This record gives sequence, structure tokens and C-alpha cells, in this order.
Amino acid sequence: CDLTPPPEHIRSFGLVGAGAILDAAHLPAYKAAGIPVAAMWARDSEKARADAERHGIPRLHHTLDDLLSDDEKQAFDHLSVFAGGWTSGAATQVLPGALGAIEMVARLVDKSLVLSEVGPTGTRYRMLETLRGFASDRLEQRGAKLTARDGHLEWALGLIDTLERDMRTSRQDASLRAVRPEHDNLRTARAHASERGDTLSALRITASAPIDTHVDRQHRLGAHFAQPGDTPPDLLARARYTALGAAFEGGDFADGVEHGREAARLFAELGDRTQGAYAQMLTAFCQWSLGEDVTEPLRDALRVFDDLADVMGRAYLNWTLSQWELQTGGDLDAAISRGRLAVDLFDSIDAPHGVAHATEGLGHLLAATGDLDGAMTQMRAALDQLHDLGNGGCMAHALDGVAIVLVQRGENDGGAELVGAARRLRENSGAAPRPWETDATERCLADLRSSLDGPRFDAAVARGRELGMGEVVDRARELDTR
Repeated sequence: CDLTPPPEHIRSFGLVGAGAILDAAHLPAYKAAGIPVAAMWARDSEKARADAERHGIPRLHHTLDDLLSDDEKQAFDHLSVFAGGWTSGAATQVLPGALGAIEMVARLVDKSLVLSEVGPTGTRYRMLETLRGFASDRLEQRGAKLTARDGHLEWALGLIDTLERDMRTSRQDASLRAVRPEHDNLRTARAHASERGDTLSALRITASAPIDTHVDRQHRLGAHFAQPGDTPPDLLARARYTALGAAFEGGDFADGVEHGREAARLFAELGDRTQGAYAQMLTAFCQWSLGEDVTEPLRDALRVFDDLADVMGRAYLNWTLSQWELQTGGDLDAAISRGRLAVDLFDSIDAPHGVAHATEGLGHLLAATGDLDGAMTQMRAALDQLHDLGNGGCMAHALDGVAIVLVQRGENDGGAELVGAARRLRENSGAAPRPWETDATERCLADLRSSLDGPRFDAAVARGRELGMGEVVDRARELDTR
């Protein structure tokens, strides 16, 4: 038990709740730590009365309101608009200005009505869902819910402003990481925008924030494209590009080509060469998946990025062209040089997703030359990076890469196990195989089926499917070090 004296600002606090656990554990611990409980409230008034008498708590409140000042009540109710928590900066933008957001949140934390949690992105705050529902009902009773939700939507659109500015630039990965904890808030804000008929704000959130499955995103965007109304051309172009990405990730490659060509047309009309080149590149990915020759579209896009000195674009195209050359029997030495350049370019702009994908691609190139140790080093590095990023869909193809190397080494049971783990991750994420993965993965499966009998192959795949995201990383390490 940590009996460190409480922070200086905590003189006493009010407690919400009562019962056996509080009586036997929490209240004795508060007393031992020198933190006096000044008052308590619980829905079960009899339990609260018994605990208060037993532990000498001087005040027993009959309603939650008795614990709070008028300003605290107002802040508590307004904060219920957040879903999945908030930061102090977000509270400052959403709470009425006169309340003093940082002080109000601190006071609600002291009274155990708000929880504070320190994580990798800093301190976040949240309410227990029962308290959030209670506060939300009171906000509606006050007639203040619409205004509070409008403020929440305005704050959410500020996040979207940043994403719109930073996507497909060197700031992209940092912005995506920063917004990840706010996915529930963005879904809630989008729902409010739709309810009040603000279709453009809802479209901006869908087009910019990765908060939906690929199928849901396509459905939402497709409904808008059917009746675009007076959508500004720049927003419509971004939405088409997003639909292109969702179609590619979900394996709807023909739809992706349609969205990509429309996005490229709109970006050309807007005079935006950079975004037009990205649309051309991603459209080529879909065409590649459909069996088309994409040599010229990829080289054309690279020429644009070279001309614009766009580091992110150059990195993507060098990585992609290295895999295209691998698949089409090009010069492997040149392809490896391209692959290494892509890793360096992504690393120079702190783009960890790009580094991971280019690292995996380099692994495939090294495997093709017979350098299996070098290939395994690259594949496992990519797997570790993608796990750290929480990207299960992309972990699937990195696992396939590790499996390919294991099978080339003759370690077939382990390879089949990781194939099973990759299948499970791919099913959970909805991500379709990338075109540059398909040939090597199919060869790997053919080798496994020819070397393992059916029951043995199925059993290994089944073992792999039981592994969680963290477990597959450890299992890949074990199999590599046998």
C-alpha cells in the first residue's frame, strides 16, 4: 500500500459510492494515507449511512448536487459531452469561459467525479459512464445540451483542421497519433453534425479521420457522392481520395479506380499537383491489384514528387517501385537501392508507418536474393514497429513476410502458425492483401501445403489464430531464434 502523503492541495474530498469494498479497503486506506473524507453520497442511502457512521465521515449528502458548487455542477454537466475522455485543452474550449476549465476539472477530480489518467500523450480525464449518463441527462434538463454539443463539434473540427493540413506531409504520422485517443469524440461530433443537418462537417470528419472500418467509410462516402449537393470542390476531392483509400484497403479495387480517377480530376481542376500525384499513386495500387501494368503511372507520379521536392511522396514511390520491380522481374540490385532510399526518406521525416512498410518491403527484396538472415531482420523489425503503432491490419502482412522466410528456411510448422495469425489479424481489421504481397504469399502457401499434410497444416494455422497481437510478436521472435 502506498502511504505517500497526499498532494498539498488535497485537504479533504467528497466520496461517491458505498458498500463492502469501500468499507473494507478504500476508507481504511484513505485514513492510513492521511486523506480525510469530508462527505459522501451514494445511491444506496442505507449503505452510505452505515459507512459514514463506521468511519466517522461528518457529512452524508442525499443528492450528488450537495457535493458540488453551482460552478462545479455546470462544469460536470458540460463535460459529459466528451466520449472516451478529454484533455485540459479540450475542456478549455468546451466549457463556458467564466468557469475556468482547468480549475473546474481539478476540483471534480478531487471530488472523485472525474478520473485522471497519465498516458503516452499526457494527462487525460474521463467520467465513469454511469456518472456521464447522469450528467448528460442533467445537461438536457438545463436546456444546455445543444449549446454544449455545438462547442464539442467546434473543438472536434479544430482537430480535423490539423489533419486536413498535415495529411500526406511530413507531419502526417504525428497528427494521426495525436488524434488517435479522440476517435470516440470524433464519432460523437460527427453524429451531432448529422443530426443538425451539417452534412459538410460530417463529411469532413469522415474524409479526414480514420474512425471507421473500410466498409463503413465507403458506405458513408458513397451515400454523399450519390447526392453531392453544393459540396466545395476541395472537400469533394479529399472525400474521393479517402474513398479511394478505403476501397483499396477493403479490396474493392474497381471502385477504388473509379474514386481515384475522379479525385485526380478534381485535384487537377484545383491546380493541386501534390494531391493529384498521391491520387494517381493510390489508383495505380488498385490497378496493380487488378492485374494492370502500372509502370508508367508510378513513374509519372514519382516525377511530380521529385519536381516538387515532396519527401513523403518520393519515399512512397521509391518503396512502391521497388516492390513493382520485384514482382515484374526487374533489376533486384536497383530495387534494393530504391528500398533503402525509401526507408531513409521516411525516417528523415519521422514517418514510422512508412518506415515500417518500407522495411518490410526491403525484407521481401532481400529474401528474393537468398539473404534470408537479412530478410528476417527486416521483417521482424517491421513487425515490431507496426505492433508499437497498434496497426493490426499491417501487422498481418508483416507476419506473412516472417512466415515466408521461415518456410524458405524449411521451418514449415512455424510458418503455417504465423500464416494463421496473419489471417486472424486480417479478418479483424478488414484489410485486404496488398498487390505486392500476393505472389510471395501464394508461393508460401503452396510450399506449405506440399510439405505438410492437411491435418498438420490446419492444426498449425489454428494455433496461430489463437494468438493475440502481442503474442504474435513474441511467437515470431521465438520461431526465429530456435
